[in-house]
Amino acid sequence: MPRGVYKRTPENTRRKKSAADRFWEKVDVKGPDECWPWTASVGGPVRRNGKDATHRYPQIWFRGTVWKAHRVSWVLAHGDIDPALDCCHRCDNVLCVNPAHLFLGTAKDNAIDMGDKRRQYRQKWTHCPHGHEFTEENTRWRLQDGRRRRYCRACQRRRAREAHQRRKDRR
Repeated sequence: MPRGVYKRTPENTRRKKSAADRFWEKVDVKGPDECWPWTASVGGPVRRNGKDATHRYPQIWFRGTVWKAHRVSWVLAHGDIDPALDCCHRCDNVLCVNPAHLFLGTAKDNAIDMGDKRRQYRQKWTHCPHGHEFTEENTRWRLQDGRRRRYCRACQRRRAREAHQRRKDRR
């Protein structure tokens, strides 16, 4: 055999692992009701509005491209996902790949779930930017773009007074 030619034999060929084997070896599988954290790579730096995103999703090479690990978990456990649907976390832990903690839904379903669990950053605010507390008496809810938004009544009264004064001064 010429020099540099490599003859493949069953003894010297590495057997490729299945996608499922490669996936599950990167997961810390615990009890059925517990989160199963991803232990391998997470996504690279993500920029949102000029800032680094704080939550990076786990990733794995699957079916010839990079997939989010929780989507692969769903596919391995339940079958393919309609591209129009998102794979959402019930537990709100982005590292969790437990199929029991995942559900399929639209982006709207995911946003509603986020709102119900009060995970939107503004929902955690207890005061408006001017320091007024969001209480039952001082909070006004309004539907805007199909979403409920809250407004500070004290700030709205101040803005109304200022607008009235501007109109009065123009006369």
